Amino acid sequence: YTPARDGCRSMTLDLVAEPCKGPGQGFGSATGQYMDICVKFDPVTLTGYALRIERTPDYDKAVTFTLVRYSDGQVTPITDPVASSCFRAPCHISIEITDNNMLATARTEAPSASTSSNPDVKPHVMISAPVDPSTHTSLMIQHTGSAGASATLLRNLTLGWK
Repeated sequence: YTPARDGCRSMTLDLVAEPCKGPGQGFGSATGQYMDICVKFDPVTLTGYALRIERTPDYDKAVTFTLVRYSDGQVTPITDPVASSCFRAPCHISIEITDNNMLATARTEAPSASTSSNPDVKPHVMISAPVDPSTHTSLMIQHTGSAGASATLLRNLTLGWK
């Protein structure tokens, strides 16, 4: 989505994601399927920032959340991944870029399908990283997962620009 505006200093996003998978793994298989929620994005040069939610073979009932930078279509992590079991319906995701900082949070009030004994798997996510100033204004969401029983419903999307 590209709004009809010339630029912005800050951008906020609030989203409720509802993955069909219930235990927190979100995607159909642990083959690196992911969803990128890109903000302050330029769709022409494929440059901006994103929260990547990814299923890896490291966790059977969790996904990782990582802040990434897109630069001419190349994706580079700007934080270490945080494993969490919160990618269950409803998963409340917030992203904010203000000045030179990006902050992302994710949480759910859904009861856990099972308890994980892995201390690396967190019940919620809060990650931040410094970012370069940008006036880009677009939103992009890319989902590489499967359809049907492995899909993710996106609802209650709210964007804000200043």
